[in-house]
Amino acid sequence: MNHKVSHKEHINRLKKIEGQIRGISRMVEEQRYCIDIITQINAAMAALQRVQELILRRHLESCVAEAIRSGSEKEQALKLDEVMEVLSQFKRESLETKYDKRPGLPNGFTARIYSS
Repeated sequence: MNHKVSHKEHINRLKKIEGQIRGISRMVEEQRYCIDIITQINAAMAALQRVQELILRRHLESCVAEAIRSGSEKEQALKLDEVMEVLSQFKRESLETKYDKRPGLPNGFTARIYSS
């Protein structure tokens, strides 16, 4: 698979996701079956995550690679710190999603969310 995804391709993916979100909104307005709505929300979230991964890959292949080629230790450290912060956010978000303690659940209950 070619990992050199252009900005235009990112925009196209995001426009499709935007359409998904509008569809979800209509489903809520029409009071559609909750599980169907949740399924569509999960699909939109997965699509957003894919765009996020593609943009991170592009950043690594361009901005980070350029910092390495530049030989500037300051630029390399800056890019490394940025990537480490983003990866830390991914990890935190992943853990928060897996064990989502929602208000309104009885004491001691945790909503377990399975992701693909």
